[in-house]
Amino acid sequence: MVRLNDSLTATVGDFIQMDMGGATPKMEGPWVFKRNGLYYFTMPENNRDLSYYTATSPTGPWQYQGIFMPRRSEHNNHHSIVEFQGQWWLFYHVWLKPSDAGAVAANSSGCQRPQRQVAAIPLQFDQQGRILPVQPSVQ
Repeated sequence: MVRLNDSLTATVGDFIQMDMGGATPKMEGPWVFKRNGLYYFTMPENNRDLSYYTATSPTGPWQYQGIFMPRRSEHNNHHSIVEFQGQWWLFYHVWLKPSDAGAVAANSSGCQRPQRQVAAIPLQFDQQGRILPVQPSVQ
């Protein structure tokens, strides 16, 4: 990670190696957010299962907390987490075949491969700040 200047247009200082508590995450598409003084580093572990780490500093040390949403398919699972009007939301994508109910028709392109569709689901936390398990809204 690297710090940004006040205008967010340039870096300040050197890159910092994040302390992931001794782990070397296999991931793509991480998402970091802060809630009640605790930082969350979420990621699609092995590109599929959504898992997370927590820390009291954005540089760590981070502690692995586990998977909060298991994989739904063999495809990747990128996501984001935001708070809106007091409710935390998990946005992610699902892979649907053009023939699946609710999928956008692929007739104009003729593509019959699975396509990404956006999904959103409320995210809940327990009293200790742990993310409660999430079941995908679409299989």
